Amino acid sequence: MTKQIYLFFLLLLPSFSWGQNGFEKVYLFEDSLARIGNLYETDSCFYYVASVGRNTGRLYHRFGKLDLSGNEIIGYNYEIDTFFQYSGFALSEIQLNANGNFVFAYTNQHLNGINYLAFRLLEQSPNGTIVFDSLYTDLWVSDSLILFDDSKLSICNDNTYLYATTYWDYNTDSNGPVFDGKAGTLVVKLNQAGQILWKKKFHHTSTAFSPPAFYFRDLELHSDNSFTLYINHNRITAQFDADDIALNYFINCDANGNEIDRDVFQDTPYCYGTPGYQELPDGTSIFGYLDSYTFGNPPNNDETNVRPVIAKLNQNHQLIWKTPLYADYFTGADELIMINDFVYQNNAVYTAVLYNEMINPTKAVAFLRFHKVNSITGSIEWSRDYGYFPIDSVLDPGYSIKDIDTTADGGFLLAGVCFKWDDFQGNKPYQYGYLLKTNCLGFLGPPQAAVGILSSTTDSVVFINQSVQAGSYTWQFGDGQSTTTTEEVDTMVHHYVQAGTYTITLIAHGCNNENDTITFQHTIADPTPIYHGDGTLLTVFPNPLVAGNPLSAYIGAIDSPHDLVLVDELGKVLFKQSVVSGNTNYLLPTNQLAAAQYRLQLMQSNKMIESEAVIVVE
Repeated sequence: MTKQIYLFFLLLLPSFSWGQNGFEKVYLFEDSLARIGNLYETDSCFYYVASVGRNTGRLYHRFGKLDLSGNEIIGYNYEIDTFFQYSGFALSEIQLNANGNFVFAYTNQHLNGINYLAFRLLEQSPNGTIVFDSLYTDLWVSDSLILFDDSKLSICNDNTYLYATTYWDYNTDSNGPVFDGKAGTLVVKLNQAGQILWKKKFHHTSTAFSPPAFYFRDLELHSDNSFTLYINHNRITAQFDADDIALNYFINCDANGNEIDRDVFQDTPYCYGTPGYQELPDGTSIFGYLDSYTFGNPPNNDETNVRPVIAKLNQNHQLIWKTPLYADYFTGADELIMINDFVYQNNAVYTAVLYNEMINPTKAVAFLRFHKVNSITGSIEWSRDYGYFPIDSVLDPGYSIKDIDTTADGGFLLAGVCFKWDDFQGNKPYQYGYLLKTNCLGFLGPPQAAVGILSSTTDSVVFINQSVQAGSYTWQFGDGQSTTTTEEVDTMVHHYVQAGTYTITLIAHGCNNENDTITFQHTIADPTPIYHGDGTLLTVFPNPLVAGNPLSAYIGAIDSPHDLVLVDELGKVLFKQSVVSGNTNYLLPTNQLAAAQYRLQLMQSNKMIESEAVIVVE
């Protein structure tokens, strides 16, 4: 079941509170952009790294501290020597090292008057003091590098650092950098002082492609400091020539960066890899890709013709199951192509996808959908939607997901960037960092119980669960009977064997034993005959009837032709069927009936012989 939650913001002001379990914030630290790269929860607060910019063309690295409601306690800006037009640099994960300091890496985009990228490794104390800031530029003798957004920083068990990213080779001449068409994955091992221990190239293209074909997507570090690289080979050209291909490599390496073996995954001819790969405790793994084979005539490089998929692989990276993350989405939506992170917890995988819904030919609503996927079966257990700017331009809203993490209370943090293109077109600040904290069920607040009654007869009541922000429910019907349901069950039917006034309780269960309870009374009146005859000629089953199914009617001993007539609560005749034989079952065409109460009547010459109530539920 998808619960939609639309969030609206006042910039730099406390946001509306949805309850004690979560919050939502949008940050505009300066006057042009704010990109939250990663978060880390410790000491009852959140630490973050971000990039911020000003319209003067200067770009800053920012390190800060937020309280558990998302309000900034402290924040530090550090100027980076770069230009605004090259502002999209990447921030790797923020990590806590053995010294109790935070370490992260980011790309630097301006060096010695030339606009190409190198990476920086930065260590800061929790109070913002810089321990070291090391810039790594010409990592190879004969060429220079341009590094890309998908990067990963991991801290090894021996307190060394492992940094991986996509690179393009550039040769330099008197006119500046010249791209030589070659690319691959760069992995660098550094000690705690930031000194390079070794550096390796993986899947370096021997043939010049434009654009390059291999992109680093993720790295999984193992307990013995060995690691697995996830690299996407994505070479799809506008001409769709014979060399076009999209597949994924998983390269196992030892602690010194030497390749041990590799696996290739290709579910369909064109499955584009995206950031996000995580190995599970049993040796299997989860990763995401974008499938273009199912949509249109592949290959295609049109983002509206690829759809996000989450897959589970065995130890040899062969497919166990795959789950489309768009299957429960309504027709006509234009999904964006973003999967960027996974979190594994208690046999479930949590991931987010960005969507763009066109509400008319000129306006779009962009929102983020957060999924809980059963890691054993691959089934989607729940999905939650969060929206930031309700009315955006028809242009791609440009959201990104930079980090998904668990929190100490069992909830989740989602962080990234959202663009408001209406502001961009209006020459206003348009790029915002967002931070979303949810509880363990993906909600922003505690459960709220509410219930209504759809219909009631002399022996049955159809209840409608109108509660929100709960994952399961306990019903107590006041007659000693009770039941527990999941959030997907919206309708509850209960049969009472005798008349009376009953006290009914509905308990909505949230996270960490947080519940909300509603109690009310309902009276079942003494039955009064509403039919002629002895009540033995007409029997209907099943009752209640699940919508979409036919109804069976058993007719007892009759001595002449009769009619079966179905009427709604207003007495409108819905259908009429002749019955000629007694002691016979008849199958009635009720599969088009909506959930409601009806009445089936056994008639003879316009005289009602017997009548039975029929309850249809969803």
